[in-house]
Amino acid sequence: MEQKIEGKAFESIPSAYRYLENHFFRLRKLFPVSIHHDRVKLIRKGEAIARLSNRMGHALLLTNQKEWTKSDILSLYRSQDLLEKLFDVLKNEINGKRLRVSSRAGAEGRIFLSFSIRHFRMP
Repeated sequence: MEQKIEGKAFESIPSAYRYLENHFFRLRKLFPVSIHHDRVKLIRKGEAIARLSNRMGHALLLTNQKEWTKSDILSLYRSQDLLEKLFDVLKNEINGKRLRVSSRAGAEGRIFLSFSIRHFRMP
């Protein structure tokens, strides 16, 4: 987040605020807009960022796969999290309950239909 903002200059104050709204909506208060040497820049509030990051939780991901990189492990974790959230939607919002099928093909078909219904359902 800070790497994206560091050294970034804007044409005007409104364009800086639009950038914050579009990219860092919840964190926009951590980067006030300032004019320095006729350039509009975002200033980092270091203490506020440190306080916020101290309240955030930490996760430790362990593996015995030595050939995996950090990005491989994080990508796998995120895809697993996405899959769990999709099944939560299936179970709770679509009223999927138990699959109760006798074959893998039946389970895959029922899951596909359930998610298709969810995707095409009118809001």
